[in-house]
Amino acid sequence: MSIHGTTNCDLYSNLLHYDDSEFLILSFNARSLSNKIIHLKTLLFLVNPTIVLITETWCNSSISDHSLNVDNYVFFRTDRCYGIGGGTIIYVRSDIQACKFEDKSLDAIDDSTWVTVNCGSQNYLLVGCIYRPPHADTKFDKLLTNIFSIASHQPHTFKIIGGDFNLPKIKWGLTPVPGRYNKLV
Repeated sequence: MSIHGTTNCDLYSNLLHYDDSEFLILSFNARSLSNKIIHLKTLLFLVNPTIVLITETWCNSSISDHSLNVDNYVFFRTDRCYGIGGGTIIYVRSDIQACKFEDKSLDAIDDSTWVTVNCGSQNYLLVGCIYRPPHADTKFDKLLTNIFSIASHQPHTFKIIGGDFNLPKIKWGLTPVPGRYNKLV
């Protein structure tokens, strides 16, 4: 499914007419998931996406797994251990086999979650959800570039990395990309 609309109305219209036999991944920045969980539950009930990537969950150890449960989905979360903000979570429809993917190299970015999805026929999908803070320095960008490289060399058949990369200086679809972000794009 591809969505070419430019308005929220077009997006919602296309999502509501989506054939759930297709593979659909949604990705968005929540800026606090716990106070929007009812909206997430409604969206997932109406659209029934295969996988959902959410950044800036703002979750921490005081927010229970139970409070983040959504019927017919399993989730894998990574909470920020310091300060306010950050955090990532991946929801996977419960009819899909998935498990958290642990790799110390990929976990070098605190605000990231990695999941392996069984696609059948011995095909596996690596799904990464990453949050890059808006004022990340060049050291973080080099780390992110390295993470992309490490992920690309994993034995999974397919790889998808999504999230909020906070790259406002990039004019998507135009070239050249500002030098600092060349290797990220």
